[in-house]
Amino acid sequence: MTRLLGFISRACALVAATAGIALVSTPASALTVNFVGCPGTGSATYSTISVDINGTVTVNCSGGSPTGVLNVIAPGSLDVSGTATFMVTRTNGSTGAATVNVGTNTPNCTTSTPTLAWAAGDATSQPVSVTAGAASGVLCTVSLSGVTGATIGTVSASVTISNPTAAGAFSLSAPAQLAKATTTTNEIVVKHTGGGSQSPPAVVTFTVSGGCTTSTTSPINFTLGDATDKPIVITTPATSGGACIVSAVTPSGTEAKTINITEPVGPCPVVSNVVELALGNKNTPTLVVASNAQIASVPLPSQASLNKLSGILMFGESSAAYSPNPVVMEVTISKCKGVINSDYTDNCNIRRTNGNYNEMYWWSKPGAGIVDRAGSNALGACWAPDTEGPWYINTRFTHNGCAYGASTCGFALQWGGGAY
Repeated sequence: MTRLLGFISRACALVAATAGIALVSTPASALTVNFVGCPGTGSATYSTISVDINGTVTVNCSGGSPTGVLNVIAPGSLDVSGTATFMVTRTNGSTGAATVNVGTNTPNCTTSTPTLAWAAGDATSQPVSVTAGAASGVLCTVSLSGVTGATIGTVSASVTISNPTAAGAFSLSAPAQLAKATTTTNEIVVKHTGGGSQSPPAVVTFTVSGGCTTSTTSPINFTLGDATDKPIVITTPATSGGACIVSAVTPSGTEAKTINITEPVGPCPVVSNVVELALGNKNTPTLVVASNAQIASVPLPSQASLNKLSGILMFGESSAAYSPNPVVMEVTISKCKGVINSDYTDNCNIRRTNGNYNEMYWWSKPGAGIVDRAGSNALGACWAPDTEGPWYINTRFTHNGCAYGASTCGFALQWGGGAY
């Protein structure tokens, strides 16, 4: 090393002289020397030595016999009061003997192997057996220090101590809404989290109400060490607007989930021959005009700006719209453009043979005791909450001809805030 430092000193002087730089004496502690490919001990050939402008020296070694790098590797698991084995590897050479001290983070875990030793030429991985303490959820860490005859790569490794008999926590998971006439698969599940590999058996009972039915048998049994999610399969009712309730009694307590039943949110059917129109401002008539039996679709306005729970639609004859008479007027409030529904038990659909004084009410958000389609329908209103939109007013006028022989005709549509 003395000869090497002397050579470095001469190399620095040569670089300085070539660059025309005056050398300034630097304390040895401030000298930065990087060794590349050099063994920790033993001999090697120093093939190149470079010095940058900041005084950093890089020594590149070739030949020689590397002594190896020591790395500690953690086991996959460690139970409370149990034992597990860390491994210390020796790679990238085995020239000469090597030793290293081993330590643990007591009291989390302890080891009876304070020192590891390798003979010259020995590259065998060596075990470090540890015993866990009584606490779970904490780390057991094995650290290497005090190495001789080699270098340390990975200084430490850790594993979390677990309790194999921990019961864990149980919870019920369910979506906030489901489409009508839907059978679930894994949307509603009883979850078991934090349980150990030998968690005790558990029993979960459940009920389903609100018009939904289930094909899953209650109770649900969790066997020894079972941490898999358990689905509760339900089928929603054929009509939307209601709510189903799934209640479960687990070892962690009682939990209930309310699931609102909505119209399907999938792709809408493709309806041909639809004319799309814009709706005017509140209390301003909009002419909804189309060909005979053609569907006109207009966006349903939001009631948020009016701070209203409900809204009203009013259809009336208009000379400017060449309103036909007689006429069959069909109107549907739907999530799908152009869809006309003939279920007249649902107040989202009307059919009239009188072109004047036709009104429809809709409910734009829960309130005043109305929380679902059943409630709004009982009040004579369509359930069309803003949060489930956008919604469309789809109209179809079927007649024998437009007034004054016009090719297209219709009615005046006006909207405003409802009574609530």
